[in-house]
Amino acid sequence: MPSGLLGRGLLPLHNSSRHHAAHATQETIQELMWDPPDYLLYTVDHTPCDVALFSPLKDHLGGKCFSCDAEAEREVWVWLRQQLTLFCTADLQKQV
Repeated sequence: MPSGLLGRGLLPLHNSSRHHAAHATQETIQELMWDPPDYLLYTVDHTPCDVALFSPLKDHLGGKCFSCDAEAEREVWVWLRQQLTLFCTADLQKQV
């Protein structure tokens, strides 16, 4: 069994929209008979809405360490609730 990322079962993904995907990565995927997903888990083509939402969330989470996914998810929900409160407060102030 190979060591490093491949030994831990992590699959290097490629973005099919990029024509310069590394040939060596493609060969390794074929040699190991891995089946990469048909969908993209990550894309650089974010809409402005994605950037407006995820950049502040990324800033909020920056530097924080979580011991499990549940802790990270809780922190995201806390942040989202704070944003809702701020949004509603700002909207109410506009109406007064």
